[in-house]
Amino acid sequence: MKRIGLTGGAGSGKSIVAQLFREQGFTVIDLDAIGREVIENGEQKIIEKIREICGPQCIVNHKVDRNAVRESIFSNIEKRKSLETFLHPLIWQEFEKRTQGKSKVICEAALLIETKAPFDTLIVVLAPENVRKERLIRRDGITADLAQKMIQSQASDTERAKVATFIVRNDSSIESLKPQVEKIASAL
Repeated sequence: MKRIGLTGGAGSGKSIVAQLFREQGFTVIDLDAIGREVIENGEQKIIEKIREICGPQCIVNHKVDRNAVRESIFSNIEKRKSLETFLHPLIWQEFEKRTQGKSKVICEAALLIETKAPFDTLIVVLAPENVRKERLIRRDGITADLAQKMIQSQASDTERAKVATFIVRNDSSIESLKPQVEKIASAL
């Protein structure tokens, strides 16, 4: 299987670019969505581990409060690393199940650079930081402070660009993304 990574900072527009690749006939697996499923459908031991790492305020009525988890992990780097160390193997295990038998799979996730995930090709979506911050606030209903912490906790666009095979610039409209995606799709 050819592994193609699709990444970019929080609010960069990865999901829109992923959808455009789906329209080009690619299988796209969203690791962040798998992570949410692992947590939401998690066994009691997963919920208890999240409580242990992030604190009791992150579990409400036996369910994970994602906003409380964000507040916890983006305020404490050790908690974030511990949660990632716990969840990432579970997420990759599910990814492997979903990609069996497929020849070209695009793996969409925010932390591909940070986790040093092995890919044959890496597509990076870049967008100006102020635009990303506004998108996060609007999309997730979070504070400007939390949006900034989320952005700062990830690799910089400069770091992403250094390891990119292809770059998609998302600083305009969806229409401007289509020809960029089509060009990359024809090269894959």
